[in-house]
Amino acid sequence: GEQLAIETYLRAMVNEWDENDIKMTGADQGFHNYLYYSGKLTNSATISKLVVWEQGKGIINNMGALRTKKFVEWGIYDEDQVVVYNWDGTVSP
Repeated sequence: GEQLAIETYLRAMVNEWDENDIKMTGADQGFHNYLYYSGKLTNSATISKLVVWEQGKGIINNMGALRTKKFVEWGIYDEDQVVVYNWDGTVSP
């Protein structure tokens, strides 16, 4: 996105964090979802569009749900080659 759109989005994220006084880690994903699905950014003059990608389909993916074991154990990270893999086994860019 453009700089102004990113700044607007980040300010909205900080605002949500401040309003909710969250102490736990990983809460940011809920704020991303809330900002999108609540429509809070719909009328922003600096954001032309918001796109939600299906998990695993976009260029950025949330891996927070995989904290139950190491990424190596999930088969999505190769420590020796320092490579991250997509779910289909292809190398992630």
